[in-house]
Amino acid sequence: MLELLDLEKHNPENYAGKLVCFNNTDYVIGECVGSGEDRIVHKLANLRSGLCLHVIKIYRNKEAELKSKNEVATFLTAEILGFNTTPTMSSGNLVPEILTTQIGNKTVAIEQYIGPYEPDSTETHQLMDMAEELISKSDYSAAIKYYSQVLRLNEHHTVAINNLSCCLALMDDLHSAFKYQYDATLIEPNYSEYRKNLIEYAAGIGRLGTAELQFEILKNIFSYYSRIDELMVQVFREIGKPEKIKNLSIYDNADFEERKAVDSEIANKEKAGQIISDARDDFFKGDLATASDKLKAAYDVYDKCALHKVNLAFCAAREGDYDSAIKLLSTSVNLLHYDYGLLIYFNIGICYIRKQDFANAFKYLQAVAQLLLQDPDQDSPISLGDLPGTGMWIDEKGMLEEPIESTFLQIRHFFDQYSGSSQNELLRGLYDLYEQASQIREN
Repeated sequence: MLELLDLEKHNPENYAGKLVCFNNTDYVIGECVGSGEDRIVHKLANLRSGLCLHVIKIYRNKEAELKSKNEVATFLTAEILGFNTTPTMSSGNLVPEILTTQIGNKTVAIEQYIGPYEPDSTETHQLMDMAEELISKSDYSAAIKYYSQVLRLNEHHTVAINNLSCCLALMDDLHSAFKYQYDATLIEPNYSEYRKNLIEYAAGIGRLGTAELQFEILKNIFSYYSRIDELMVQVFREIGKPEKIKNLSIYDNADFEERKAVDSEIANKEKAGQIISDARDDFFKGDLATASDKLKAAYDVYDKCALHKVNLAFCAAREGDYDSAIKLLSTSVNLLHYDYGLLIYFNIGICYIRKQDFANAFKYLQAVAQLLLQDPDQDSPISLGDLPGTGMWIDEKGMLEEPIESTFLQIRHFFDQYSGSSQNELLRGLYDLYEQASQIREN
């Protein structure tokens, strides 16, 4: 059983082998690689992968900590932004991003490590070398076979996962690359290049809401990180959040015309936002027709806001234009965070039911049922209050839905009309949930 590092209890000669935690990730302190009057530096290995991608710095006093932070800030301000490593490089030559935490009354930090991530003599390292040799020859499919062998030896080898993912991306299989890269960030969330690659793959497959969410995570960990700002300018524009461009380092260096273009987008969004606010007032007064007209007018002013598209879809569905509703919902789902997916897929399914297109309704409702009923946490019962409903209005404050009884009637109609639904265990479970919720409301 590993012992947590206790700087009040342990002397420097006892640091090696102790456990520390950064960002909910456990690490084991390795050998000392440097010691001075300001700090002591040790290798740091991820507990799950066993790989050394970081060093830990234990500051001897507060003055040393502040001095180090000032040095890093100066380094970054001067825009010495690393050495342009390729995405297939396994480690090293990166900006020294620092994460700090308190252990007792002392500050410790982890920094990305420039040295080798594992001893040269290991079998996995030899396989990694052979894979990188193949990459240098652009033989990505052969390299993938070697990375797969590494993962059979160590399924948590994040460098192999990352490099395999890069090979898939170079072969234009961005969907598979995204899946592998996501696994790498779960095992090792504190290595910036893993997160950067994940953001690039998410954007590449059109999952812009996911790219935004992962960028927020990256910036929460490494606030100075700016190597992906150019991509995020495009992402923020496409998801309808041009105001976030102003928070990027790249904006500070933009020329007058580029800043003017951003300011123009922000002004259009604000103008559309006021029209949407008026539409919301009309909607809650019961004047649905006027609300719909204003939403369409706002869309003519600014057409990038994902939640605005969802509201337009709800209006189109109420007016019986299910094709337009499905199109708007389908285009908005990838612009929003993952949490919205359940709601949007459900409402696409309801639109197909109302179109009497039960085969497509089956596909979307089955996806909803999988998300609701195949939760890996089997001990947590599904809350009936969390069931997605037929949408009427949505904004940052929440969503208004049709009564659950109305939604249940749609699902029951689907089951009555589509014979394949009653034989599907997942969909039967979904039916039972909505029937239960509807009966509770009636009582």
